Amino acid sequence: MSENRYRLEESFFWAEVSYHDIIETEPQDDGSVRFLRVVTPSELQTTTWVISQVWAESPSLRILLDKVVAAGGAWERLMVGWLLVHLPPAEHAILVSEIESLFDKFIAGDSP
Repeated sequence: MSENRYRLEESFFWAEVSYHDIIETEPQDDGSVRFLRVVTPSELQTTTWVISQVWAESPSLRILLDKVVAAGGAWERLMVGWLLVHLPPAEHAILVSEIESLFDKFIAGDSP
């Protein structure tokens, strides 16, 4: 973005930053950078689920994740079973509801 400022393009579930936050860093002597602060928080809202690999590879879920991207959002899978969905506020409630409805069907015994 500019010198010492970066937009995060992946999530860090162990840190106090979010996908698409713009952060400020400080260069270190070893070539790395040290995080200083979030300059501009992401406008995207993130929802997280722990899911099985079968669900993660489901064609039905893939259709919904394509809708997430079409709505201006993004999604990530971390460590196989963590699904993170980042959505604009206007799209968040409806798409999260659709994803949760799909998971409810899986839990009820429908095949993915």
